[in-house]
Amino acid sequence: MKKKLDEEDVEALMDSIKKIDKVWTYVMDICGVMLKTMPEAMSPIIQQKFLNLYAAKLLNVSKYEDYEILDSLCMVVDCLEFGTENLFNSIAG
Repeated sequence: MKKKLDEEDVEALMDSIKKIDKVWTYVMDICGVMLKTMPEAMSPIIQQKFLNLYAAKLLNVSKYEDYEILDSLCMVVDCLEFGTENLFNSIAG
């Protein structure tokens, strides 16, 4: 038997998703710290593994929650501010 989700169920589900999405924020924070402390070593890794994941959310902001957009903006700003010149140039075009 299928159960339809009521408004309370949907709200609880969205709260759970937001808690899981905190990992997204933690990764952004950790990347920022690594860029500040070891820019030469971490810039290529962050560019290769994380930057595109975060930047992609900025291409369609209406599809994402505010906290997801904010995390993505913070990631890009950290890369521009603390990353290497090569990382900056790859973002700036």
